[in-house]
Amino acid sequence: MELMSVRNGFMHSDESVAAGREMRPLKSDIFISTYPKCGTTWMTQIVHGLRSGGSMDFGEITEVVPWDILALDCGQGALLEPASKHGFEPRVWKSHEGWEKIPKVRSLQR
Repeated sequence: MELMSVRNGFMHSDESVAAGREMRPLKSDIFISTYPKCGTTWMTQIVHGLRSGGSMDFGEITEVVPWDILALDCGQGALLEPASKHGFEPRVWKSHEGWEKIPKVRSLQR
């Protein structure tokens, strides 16, 4: 586990992790969060197919289902904004973050 943690630390910048964790999700956003190497990409394909009517109009699945903590590093930082659209609704995010680190919908202050 320690080796995996070290390797994963090279996948993304601290800025990208912070941006992903601080994003403001919409109530309709879906986070697919699993342990690594257990079918996450397969699940994102299924969920994207359900929301898009089976569209395969993308080169790589992360173009339409971005990683939460990699979006900024991949030039998809604008997708982290609540009003952004990546072409399909609801927005879907791929993650290996634990529940406590996935951003939550914040209630409006009165």
